[in-house]
Amino acid sequence: MTNRAFGLMAVAGLIMGWTSAPVAQNNWKPHLKALPPTVITPAKTAEGWPDLQGAWNIVNRIGGPQHSIEFGIDPEATYIHDWNPAAREASIVIDPPNGRIPYNTAATIKRNENLTNVFTPTKIQHLDPEVHCLLGGVPRGTLQGTEIRYAPPYVAFVSIARTSDQSFTRIIPMDGRPFIDDNIKLWKGDSRGRWEGNTLVIETRNNNDRTWFDSHGSFHSDQMRVTERLTLVDATTLYYEATINDPAVFTQPWKLATTWDRTRGEERLWEEGCHEGEHDAEHMLEAGIRAAKAGIKGMHEHHDPKSGKSTFAPVVPESQVPVKPRTH
Repeated sequence: MTNRAFGLMAVAGLIMGWTSAPVAQNNWKPHLKALPPTVITPAKTAEGWPDLQGAWNIVNRIGGPQHSIEFGIDPEATYIHDWNPAAREASIVIDPPNGRIPYNTAATIKRNENLTNVFTPTKIQHLDPEVHCLLGGVPRGTLQGTEIRYAPPYVAFVSIARTSDQSFTRIIPMDGRPFIDDNIKLWKGDSRGRWEGNTLVIETRNNNDRTWFDSHGSFHSDQMRVTERLTLVDATTLYYEATINDPAVFTQPWKLATTWDRTRGEERLWEEGCHEGEHDAEHMLEAGIRAAKAGIKGMHEHHDPKSGKSTFAPVVPESQVPVKPRTH
């Protein structure tokens, strides 16, 4: 099931009172929150590059970063075969330590508006951009994993099955060439790579402001710069860390981290088919419009499992929040 279809189920569930029990199977493994002090030395290619090539994903590390990088997977989601309650609140934000994206006051109001619109969408712009087949951007487009291939002087990231609804290919120059003009803004930004020891470091600039980090309305401005670091931990584990810097939206630079597992023979590249026969967006809008007409409104959010409090309690005065939060 796609993220778009899951969003449709969530909205329909609010209207129809739909609930479901979590799947019992448990293959979940936790994400690494920091690079281990001891890692292997990878083999080198003929060009002398540390060999990180292969297919990588998080299929056994379900933390729900596509749904929410702060709070993991939705408690009602059953579309992933090895859902586990422990993963539900698995934030992959490692700095600040509270696992929250450090939005400034004005951006918090905007983020709350996004969450309100996601709760009962009535316009196409209320939906997660990926719902209507727009690219996920950086880091989202590669956050759940990718296939890494070398073609010197380039490193290529190519989406594999289960990692995204859209094909997301990045060609990353490694030869020190300059970035493109600052006035050019792109869906995937403009990336440049380099090696720091055995760690692949990628800086991405020139991002547009139309992508989200996840389905929770987690937005950024076109001033965002992303620095990704990929390090081989062992033969089957790759550590991924990204530092987000956007002074227009965030009070400080912040970091997220996740862990990719090497995939052996179970994934393959699929032809892009997101746009063909796409009806999820219109169905979600139909459900949102019906909900709005029925007087249902609120904010898409979750409860803290320990305190029971809303995970999206506003950090601005209640009077400035578009609607009073409602949990599900």
